[in-house]
Amino acid sequence: MAGARLLELVLSRLPSGHTPAAPGLIVTRETSDQENQYLGVVEDCGNGRVALHRRYYTASRGAAGERHASVHRVIVGPPVRFIATCHRSGTLKTFRVDSIMSARLDDAVPYIAADRAAI
Repeated sequence: MAGARLLELVLSRLPSGHTPAAPGLIVTRETSDQENQYLGVVEDCGNGRVALHRRYYTASRGAAGERHASVHRVIVGPPVRFIATCHRSGTLKTFRVDSIMSARLDDAVPYIAADRAAI
Protein backbone atom coordinates (compact mmCIF):
# COMPACT_ATOMS: atom_id res chain seq x y z
CA MET A 1 0.00 0.00 0.00
CA ALA A 2 2.67 2.54 0.98
CA GLY A 3 4.82 1.46 -2.00
CA ALA A 4 1.95 2.42 -4.27
CA ARG A 5 1.66 5.75 -2.44
CA LEU A 6 5.36 6.45 -3.02
CA LEU A 7 5.06 5.56 -6.70
CA GLU A 8 2.02 7.82 -7.05
CA LEU A 9 3.97 10.67 -5.43
CA VAL A 10 6.93 10.18 -7.77
CA LEU A 11 4.72 10.03 -10.86
CA SER A 12 2.79 13.14 -9.79
CA ARG A 13 6.05 15.11 -9.75
CA LEU A 14 7.17 14.20 -13.26
CA PRO A 15 7.65 17.17 -15.61
CA SER A 16 4.64 18.02 -17.77
CA GLY A 17 4.60 16.26 -21.10
CA HIS A 18 6.31 13.17 -19.68
CA THR A 19 4.38 10.00 -20.30
CA PRO A 20 4.28 7.76 -17.23
CA ALA A 21 5.27 4.13 -17.59
CA ALA A 22 2.68 1.57 -18.58
CA PRO A 23 0.85 -0.02 -15.63
CA GLY A 24 2.84 -2.93 -14.24
CA LEU A 25 6.11 -1.77 -15.81
CA ILE A 26 7.43 -0.31 -12.57
CA VAL A 27 7.03 -2.52 -9.54
CA THR A 28 8.00 -1.20 -6.15
CA ARG A 29 8.73 -3.19 -3.03
CA GLU A 30 6.12 -2.79 -0.33
CA THR A 31 7.38 -0.67 2.52
CA SER A 32 8.01 -2.48 5.78
CA ASP A 33 5.88 -1.95 8.89
CA GLN A 34 8.81 -0.01 10.39
CA GLU A 35 8.97 2.28 7.35
CA ASN A 36 5.19 2.74 7.34
CA GLN A 37 5.20 3.67 11.02
CA TYR A 38 7.70 6.54 10.66
CA LEU A 39 7.68 7.64 7.01
CA GLY A 40 4.79 10.06 7.57
CA VAL A 41 6.63 11.81 10.42
CA VAL A 42 9.78 12.09 8.30
CA GLU A 43 7.76 13.54 5.41
CA ASP A 44 5.95 15.97 7.73
CA CYS A 45 9.28 17.24 9.06
CA GLY A 46 10.60 17.86 5.55
CA ASN A 47 7.41 19.44 4.23
CA GLY A 48 6.93 21.62 7.30
CA ARG A 49 10.63 22.45 7.69
CA VAL A 50 10.50 21.29 11.31
CA ALA A 51 13.33 19.44 13.06
CA LEU A 52 12.95 15.68 13.41
CA HIS A 53 13.79 14.14 16.78
CA ARG A 54 14.37 10.43 16.48
CA ARG A 55 15.57 7.50 18.45
CA TYR A 56 17.29 5.07 16.13
CA TYR A 57 19.43 1.96 15.94
CA THR A 58 22.82 2.23 14.32
CA ALA A 59 24.36 -1.00 13.07
CA SER A 60 27.87 0.49 12.94
CA ARG A 61 27.88 1.04 16.71
CA GLY A 62 25.43 -1.73 17.50
CA ALA A 63 23.50 0.58 19.79
CA ALA A 64 20.53 2.91 20.01
CA GLY A 65 20.98 6.67 19.96
CA GLU A 66 19.02 9.89 19.69
CA ARG A 67 19.53 12.90 17.47
CA HIS A 68 17.86 15.75 15.69
CA ALA A 69 17.92 16.17 11.93
CA SER A 70 16.47 18.55 9.36
CA VAL A 71 14.90 16.49 6.56
CA HIS A 72 15.50 17.71 2.99
CA ARG A 73 14.58 14.76 0.77
CA VAL A 74 13.02 11.28 0.98
CA ILE A 75 14.52 8.60 -1.27
CA VAL A 76 12.31 5.74 -2.40
CA GLY A 77 13.96 2.42 -1.49
CA PRO A 78 14.44 -0.25 -0.88
CA PRO A 79 15.16 0.70 1.80
CA VAL A 80 13.42 4.06 2.17
CA ARG A 81 16.00 6.64 3.22
CA PHE A 82 16.09 10.37 3.79
CA ILE A 83 18.74 13.04 3.31
CA ALA A 84 18.97 15.39 6.26
CA THR A 85 21.28 17.78 8.01
CA CYS A 86 22.46 16.04 11.17
CA HIS A 87 22.24 18.55 14.02
CA ARG A 88 25.10 16.87 15.89
CA SER A 89 27.68 17.12 13.09
CA GLY A 90 26.09 19.90 11.00
CA THR A 91 26.61 17.83 7.84
CA LEU A 92 24.31 16.27 5.27
CA LYS A 93 23.80 12.56 5.85
CA THR A 94 21.58 9.78 4.57
CA PHE A 95 19.52 7.88 7.15
CA ARG A 96 17.37 4.76 6.81
CA VAL A 97 13.74 5.04 7.88
CA ASP A 98 13.73 1.40 8.98
CA SER A 99 16.35 2.15 11.66
CA ILE A 100 14.01 4.56 13.47
CA MET A 101 12.69 3.34 16.82
CA SER A 102 10.63 6.48 17.61
CA ALA A 103 10.20 9.84 15.89
CA ARG A 104 8.43 13.14 16.38
CA LEU A 105 8.41 16.69 15.08
CA ASP A 106 10.33 19.03 17.39
CA ASP A 107 9.56 22.69 16.74
CA ALA A 108 11.62 23.69 19.81
CA VAL A 109 14.80 22.98 17.79
CA PRO A 110 15.49 25.22 14.77
CA TYR A 111 15.32 23.64 11.31
CA ILE A 112 18.63 23.82 9.43
CA ALA A 113 18.24 24.59 5.73
CA ALA A 114 20.66 23.16 3.16
CA ASP A 115 21.81 24.22 -0.27
CA ARG A 116 19.79 22.41 -2.96
CA ALA A 117 22.92 21.71 -4.99
CA ALA A 118 24.52 19.99 -1.98
CA ILE A 119 21.45 17.82 -1.45
